[in-house]
Amino acid sequence: MNRLIVYGHHVKGAGKASIRASVSDHTSVDLAGVNLIGTYNIVTKVQVLQGIPPSRIIRGVSYWLVMLNDEHYGWAMRWEGSDQPHTILEIYSRKLLPPTSDLIKVTVFIPMSDVKRFAEQSYDAGHKWFQTHAWLPKKYRRHDATRILEYMGDIRGKTILDQGACEGQLSTALARRGGIVTAVEMRSAALGKRITEEIEGMDVQWIASDKLPSGRWDIIISLSVWHQGNPSYSGLEGHLKDLELHGRKVYIELMNPPIVGEMDVIPFMQQHGYSVLETYRHPVRRVRSVFVK
Repeated sequence: MNRLIVYGHHVKGAGKASIRASVSDHTSVDLAGVNLIGTYNIVTKVQVLQGIPPSRIIRGVSYWLVMLNDEHYGWAMRWEGSDQPHTILEIYSRKLLPPTSDLIKVTVFIPMSDVKRFAEQSYDAGHKWFQTHAWLPKKYRRHDATRILEYMGDIRGKTILDQGACEGQLSTALARRGGIVTAVEMRSAALGKRITEEIEGMDVQWIASDKLPSGRWDIIISLSVWHQGNPSYSGLEGHLKDLELHGRKVYIELMNPPIVGEMDVIPFMQQHGYSVLETYRHPVRRVRSVFVK
């Protein structure tokens, strides 16, 4: 894993860890889809960021994805030409970080230097790249999961659960548009976590599971998940109830017909209050429809 771990203490920054960077052209909007909160400054005994390439550079501002105490994602930010000592990490995040006098563990994620080799090694190890990250070599690109974004509107500040997130193409795009994203995936959660932290530099929380976690989200997205354990969709009604229990708004993509049987999915979903957003032919297998409720 590409990361550096240092320890330091909180010191008051200009914003005393409570001021939102709310100017309209702040670079955090390009980074994370929203104005981030800053400044939460951490002073260390070492010069942390020198020699480490940033996750993103936006209009002369460098950002490094970090995690505090193995719990809170944020970004260390440094302006071009800044004379602030390199022993101070200026941290921005989506939410207010509570000041503490305790020692703070800071994990700095170092961007991957050779994503092409990483992609090829992952493919050779059996991962077939079900989602189409822009940095993948063209021969590995398959389905672009971000096509659903055109139907979602403004998601800034919304809590979003991406159920069956694969390796996180959609999760990353949602976070970059301002969503507070949790990705749930069993098969490739470890791979997805590395990608979001070390290639995309985004703050997606990952859960390695094939079940919906406890809690409730503003939005749940479930794209082509249920056929894997239920190829005939005989349990689809129960799946819908489970999704609706955890999400205020639900987007779900289904094969039509399912792998087993001749069920016509569209009238079934309409009877349960869902609207059809689109129907298209998947590049790998079968016609699929996307629904929302």
